[in-house]
Amino acid sequence: TAGNITATANTTLTSLSNLNTVGTITSGIWSGTAVAVEKGGTGATTASAARTNLGLVIGINVQAPLVAGTDYLAPVSLTTTGASGASTFISNTLNIPTYTLAGLGGISLSGVSATAPLSYNSGTGVFSIPIATTSANGYLSSTDWTTFNAKQTALTAGSGISISAGTISATGLTTSNLSSTAGITNAQLGGSIASSKLVGTDITTVGTITSGTWNGTTLAIAKGGTGLIAAGTNGQVLTSTGSGTLIWTTPSGGGDVHTIGETYGGGRVFYVYDNGKHGLIAATSDQSTGIRWYGGSNTNTGARADGVGAGLKNTAIIIANQGYTDASGYAATVCNEYSVTVDGVTYGDWYLPSKHELNLLYLQKSVVGGFANASYWSSREFDANIAWLQDFYGGSQITSYKVYTAYVRAIRAF
Repeated sequence: TAGNITATANTTLTSLSNLNTVGTITSGIWSGTAVAVEKGGTGATTASAARTNLGLVIGINVQAPLVAGTDYLAPVSLTTTGASGASTFISNTLNIPTYTLAGLGGISLSGVSATAPLSYNSGTGVFSIPIATTSANGYLSSTDWTTFNAKQTALTAGSGISISAGTISATGLTTSNLSSTAGITNAQLGGSIASSKLVGTDITTVGTITSGTWNGTTLAIAKGGTGLIAAGTNGQVLTSTGSGTLIWTTPSGGGDVHTIGETYGGGRVFYVYDNGKHGLIAATSDQSTGIRWYGGSNTNTGARADGVGAGLKNTAIIIANQGYTDASGYAATVCNEYSVTVDGVTYGDWYLPSKHELNLLYLQKSVVGGFANASYWSSREFDANIAWLQDFYGGSQITSYKVYTAYVRAIRAF
């Protein structure tokens, strides 16, 4: 009938076959037959039947269920395998938790990498940071930290030394602030002192100086220098004053001048006078390594002159006295017969040096070169049986019988 029906408890209306009109049903459970499609339902009691009634196809009209690891990435989890919790630094020790990646689905452990100082084990999937070494980055160990910290606190500024922005510089080191008690070694200096000066009165000992420019006072003769501040002009020669100094002089009368050690006139100059205009030349090799002084006869030849140029006269006297009586020759003849051609000029006026000339030659033996540590004949005789020699090892001048053999080196004058 018309009017309202109020239910005060869970009740069932069973006597009414149809309700033409109802209000809004706000609660309860539908227990009737499936609501037809034309009535706003699906006409089905299962999902598959509902899709059929509604004409829906999975993957076209309806999203298919998603499968973890196939349709989307499975959740990634980090599992600790080492120290737990956050990274800590306790008692100079850095504790870093070690994590293993899991649940990456299609991503293999070998497909992951890390950049130093982070290290990754593709076999286990473990990330870690190793301790630093001399050749690899890593974390600083407590031992290294202690060493580094000790070095840092030892760096302090002092007189002549400043520290600014991590740079140590020296400005005006003097003997007062760079004393022997400082104990500075060659290794600490590193072989050089850059942008600084060593200021003091004396440096008593230095190593070998291999480069640089000398800007000090002129080196004295006694210290291995010349005592001069300029080179001579063309044609001048360096001359001793006799009082311990050297000067540049121009030879009087001009002309060619020569110096000791110069290759000239078929040999090498070993003595000069007249400011280099005149002197003596030695052959560059021995004329004999064992020959007698005489030609076979013990006689007083009269070859007893001495001094510069005396050897030429002695040689002529000896040959005149001895002649060519012995086919093997002797000291004077091998010198007299020696000749050498240089640049088209033949030099043939060689002779056996006098006792004085032989000593001058000995004094320059290292300049001329080619001498043996043996005795060399001079052209001066001592008596009918004996003549003078010079030992080119020790430098002494001695006598020996003319019949004995010795070395011979010819000379000539210019």
